[in-house]
Amino acid sequence: MYSSDTTIEGAALSALESLVAVLYPTEADAPTGLAQDIIKQCLHILQEPEKSQGIAATKALAVLVRASREPLKPIEESLTDVIVASAGKFALSQALPEVFRQFNRPALPSHRPAILSTITTLLIAARSVYPSPDPKRHQGHEKSLEPFRESLSDVLREGLRTDGLKTSAVRGCVALVEIPDYWAKGEVEDVVRGMDDVLINDRDPEVR
Repeated sequence: MYSSDTTIEGAALSALESLVAVLYPTEADAPTGLAQDIIKQCLHILQEPEKSQGIAATKALAVLVRASREPLKPIEESLTDVIVASAGKFALSQALPEVFRQFNRPALPSHRPAILSTITTLLIAARSVYPSPDPKRHQGHEKSLEPFRESLSDVLREGLRTDGLKTSAVRGCVALVEIPDYWAKGEVEDVVRGMDDVLINDRDPEVR
């Protein structure tokens, strides 16, 4: 999936997203076979997350999440439930626990920025699945991120306090805030205070 040619890489990722959406169109279609193989290979590559292939592995995992963003219409017009593809929720359930483990106990301290960037990329992909104006998809109903609420909060709070991690942490916080009804008011206020501190006190122009 990795290519130094961004055009080729983009085309490959787009093709993978379409293929995954076709292979696993509903929640009843267990994401076995190709999806499992991709996730396993990506997580193996992410043992060395700072390398160029680690970036490609992160993009491939994000593709699996985004592949479920277009819900299918019910076959019968009288049915109101949308049909949700299974790959995205499965990818998050497999990838997030592993990258949390790596973030909390990195093989090398220098790995942490790349690991947090991976987490943020997955959150941005999840945000694309649950866009604010779309009434068809609700994270609160599908609960794809619910098992990771505490871990996400802990990782992002630490990122906001740690040099070298702040940019990714801010981007991850924004992504979660923009997923409707994921964080409660108190959680949002806590994160906003952390982001305010970064924006006011951090001198890094990239962060600000």
